[in-house]
Amino acid sequence: MKNALSAIKERELDLVKRQMKLEENALQAAMGRWKHENEQRNRKDKLAGLQKNVLKKSIWTWHEKLTPLIQEELERCKNKETLLAGNIINS
Repeated sequence: MKNALSAIKERELDLVKRQMKLEENALQAAMGRWKHENEQRNRKDKLAGLQKNVLKKSIWTWHEKLTPLIQEELERCKNKETLLAGNIINS
């Protein structure tokens, strides 16, 4: 009977060891997935940051080129208004 109890205990111990190993493997897999997802997220964040910087630079360059053109157009409008006002007064 002792041998039978001993065999049962060993079998139960093996089941406990298997369960512990299964849980350990599941934890390792979950940590691996988390690490991979975290790395992917960091790469996307860096790429998004670079894209924002490129966009900011492009918009600033566009702004710098457009500002003098707008100022010239405003001056032309002011000159036309002045000419029109002079024509109305002289008429």
